[in-house]
Amino acid sequence: MRKGSLSTGEDLAINLWDLGSGKRIKKMIGHNASIYSLAFSAESSLLVSGGADWTVRCWDVKSAGGTGNDKPKENGIFSTQENGVTDYDEDEATETYVSQFLIGISSLTADHRIDLLATFPTKRTPVIDVQFTPRNLCLVGGVYQAPETR
Repeated sequence: MRKGSLSTGEDLAINLWDLGSGKRIKKMIGHNASIYSLAFSAESSLLVSGGADWTVRCWDVKSAGGTGNDKPKENGIFSTQENGVTDYDEDEATETYVSQFLIGISSLTADHRIDLLATFPTKRTPVIDVQFTPRNLCLVGGVYQAPETR
């Protein structure tokens, strides 16, 4: 089994490196602002990232990479809008997002395989920390930023 490492930088990309050879295995792009936290699932096939762009993003680290023809998924559903963002109701429950994500993952085919599996926006919360529990559940933390009033 290869040992790997992750890095992020000012280019807003997540880089997966092979520690043995020192070569980059893949570059994953999707965040629009600084990336604050990364966490692997228990089986190391799923990477979750969180950042200043108020999103949690799920990545497929086992695949060789996508063709780039498919748009990233928003809330577990392939986007139908031109800019890759799907409208959502801020009052929807988190359970809806999780169930949509699970349905979206189970419906992926080889033709739809891309690195960025899903994007989960927060209301106004930069995501400071993402972690997996021993039962492989993802926990996300951040501090809500209230809109400025004038």
